[in-house]
Amino acid sequence: MPIATAPHILVVDDDASIRDLVVEYLGNNDMRVSAAACGPEMFELIDHEAIDLVLLDLKLPGEDGMQLARALRERATLPIVLLTGRNE
Repeated sequence: MPIATAPHILVVDDDASIRDLVVEYLGNNDMRVSAAACGPEMFELIDHEAIDLVLLDLKLPGEDGMQLARALRERATLPIVLLTGRNE
């Protein structure tokens, strides 16, 4: 599949090692991938790129992932997959 027609995934995670791992894995599997470390970066990319899916970490420092998901839902109808390292 040409990269231009591949699904565009936005990975939002403050942990650079996890973010880079997910970006590399998806990129190696024919996905077009962008990355953000925080909510403002996420919204900047969403405002300027055609995104097909958001992978959103729930535990961003200083930001509540659920609040970001709700704010995103108000702005767009993108599918969101919530990720967390919580033990609960």
